[in-house]
Amino acid sequence: MRRRRTKQPLLPVRPQEIDADGWPVGEGDAPVDERHARAKERLRLGHERQLRVCEQAVREDRYFPAAMDAFRLCLDRMLPLPEWLGNELWAILVKVYAKPRNSKRYEAETRRREKHMRRWKLVSELLERREELDQTRDSAPQTTAEYLEDTPALGDKGGREAVWKSFTKSRARAQGRAGGQSVLR
Repeated sequence: MRRRRTKQPLLPVRPQEIDADGWPVGEGDAPVDERHARAKERLRLGHERQLRVCEQAVREDRYFPAAMDAFRLCLDRMLPLPEWLGNELWAILVKVYAKPRNSKRYEAETRRREKHMRRWKLVSELLERREELDQTRDSAPQTTAEYLEDTPALGDKGGREAVWKSFTKSRARAQGRAGGQSVLR
């Protein structure tokens, strides 16, 4: 069965005023700037409330994922980092890095990357100046291996193959083909 609707009276059409910037100026309504300011204030209060909840979870409950949530909120909304959050993130980073296994692993990866990057730079230089130095794509890794002989950059398993493999991995990383993952392993 159909419902009957009462007819609404049609309101007279009023021309809308537009200011110099092209924004509508409402009669009887709050100006657009005031509405915008109120909306921004509501957003600011909502963000502050979310940050207070995260702060409470981190400080009282020691729930560290809440610190990451607060950090993500600040990044996404381009908000300044609250002092409590900066201190908590610093403490988390220090605690994680201070573990001996983490610091040793980081240092080992840094040395390994440095070795690969040094090889890559030398082979790239030879390939860029191949006409001048009379190098080919096949001879550049061998020349690099000879140059790096008796240095830590050549490594224990040195030689042409190791240098070429390192060069191709470093080149893929430099060109962004790694997909965010380290290919120098």
